[in-house]
Amino acid sequence: AITGGVPSDEAFTMSDSFIQTIEKQSDLRWLSTIEEEIILRFIDRVKRHHLTRYSSLIRRTITYIDEHLSEPLKTADLAKNAAVHPDYLSRRFKQETGEAMHRFILRRRVEEAAHFMRYGDDSIPAIAAFYQFSSQGHFTTVFKEFTGYTPQQYRNL
Repeated sequence: AITGGVPSDEAFTMSDSFIQTIEKQSDLRWLSTIEEEIILRFIDRVKRHHLTRYSSLIRRTITYIDEHLSEPLKTADLAKNAAVHPDYLSRRFKQETGEAMHRFILRRRVEEAAHFMRYGDDSIPAIAAFYQFSSQGHFTTVFKEFTGYTPQQYRNL
């Protein structure tokens, strides 16, 4: 969380709270179920920290992207939703996030797909199609670019 930009005092407070909760438990099954919840809370805090750095335009755009990852996302549609010109949105997005909008969308789709591969049992081609990749080959190339693993290697970790 600290590496992700969360202030260290806040990250340590969260960590201390989780440690105290864990130390009070003796049921191993409960501990394994709380692990994912702890990780998701840290991820959410890092995400919220990053969103506060952006203008309202970019925060709204990122939220829209995250809510529509499994749908086709075109710059023109995102700009229309934000009520700005597509060139302006693209330029502002790159300025504020340091990443082109198309690349941001690909990365977010890979992150979500990775979650479903880790915790679900849908086939890799089904996940690729759900997240709007044109083919399993394209999905594999993009997935490996962002994670260092092919989808099958990642699933087998």
